[in-house]
Amino acid sequence: MTNSGSVLKPLGGWSGRIFSINPKLRFAVVDFSLNQMPQIGRVMPVYRAGTKVGEVRLGAQTRGDLATVEIIEGELLTGDEVRAE
Repeated sequence: MTNSGSVLKPLGGWSGRIFSINPKLRFAVVDFSLNQMPQIGRVMPVYRAGTKVGEVRLGAQTRGDLATVEIIEGELLTGDEVRAE
């Protein structure tokens, strides 16, 4: 039995992927489509291949499952994971 048309979301917690980055302005867009979006202002670690590579702060600009984040530290890449520690 298939469930085409529905979106699977993991239970509890949150995580997202860096969708795009503007390194000059120190912000990025994160896709939270597989999880709930954290609260505005939350500081979140960013991981690449299981290693912490930076931190971001969730901004107020959201559209659907996409949210802007301020890059606090680190050199982030598209595809890096934003998740709970």
